[in-house]
Amino acid sequence: MSKVLFTSLLVIAIYFDAQSQQTTRLRCDFSVKTKVKDQPASRLVMGTCYYDLSVGRLIYEISFPEKEKWIFMDSIQWVVRNDSVINVLPASIRPELSVIHLSMKQELSHYGLKNSSFTASEVRQDKGLVITTWTPPAAAAKRVGQVATSTRDKQLKGVIFYHPKGHALRKQLFNDYLNIQGVLFPREIIDIVYEDQKEIWQQTTYTNVVINEVKNNHIYNYMPRVLPASKGAVKK
Repeated sequence: MSKVLFTSLLVIAIYFDAQSQQTTRLRCDFSVKTKVKDQPASRLVMGTCYYDLSVGRLIYEISFPEKEKWIFMDSIQWVVRNDSVINVLPASIRPELSVIHLSMKQELSHYGLKNSSFTASEVRQDKGLVITTWTPPAAAAKRVGQVATSTRDKQLKGVIFYHPKGHALRKQLFNDYLNIQGVLFPREIIDIVYEDQKEIWQQTTYTNVVINEVKNNHIYNYMPRVLPASKGAVKK
């Protein structure tokens, strides 16, 4: 067999092997700093995040300011201390819409909107960015506004969420991408929310990103031992 043919076959084999290796888990350390503009105080939360696609629970193990776990599942967030749920809240993050999930599925470049009921109504270029305007279905137009995404070199750089009346509700900026085993993951996210005439800034930083970890099964599959009786039983 010639060297050229052997090299070609080797490249093809490597390509298909890479395609067959699916990303199923992601673990990373994180810090979240939240601040209201023009106010001196800020809040810092630090810990480690775990996500397994097959389990579908996004778990934040908080180390600061107080040890606890935040479990995001479907549209619910459980706050857990000492293996008992102390609070149940509407989820601020749905696992399947999180940056972690979208990065693992390689859908972050369009923020998962290609697989939604939104349609790309306009695409234009501006200063090296590809800006796409996503329009909600007509049935939801009175409740949900447009979304604009900006990308460069297939990396998501920003997202703007609009009110149906046209003003911005929220902006997100994605910086410092890491390419780990083919997964493009932003190590910094700036989130700006406009709420009650206030501008709330949140900076999330991710470090020590690990793909397809084989350890810590007890955390990826974690469910609290004690659940609130008023919330009903939850299967483990």
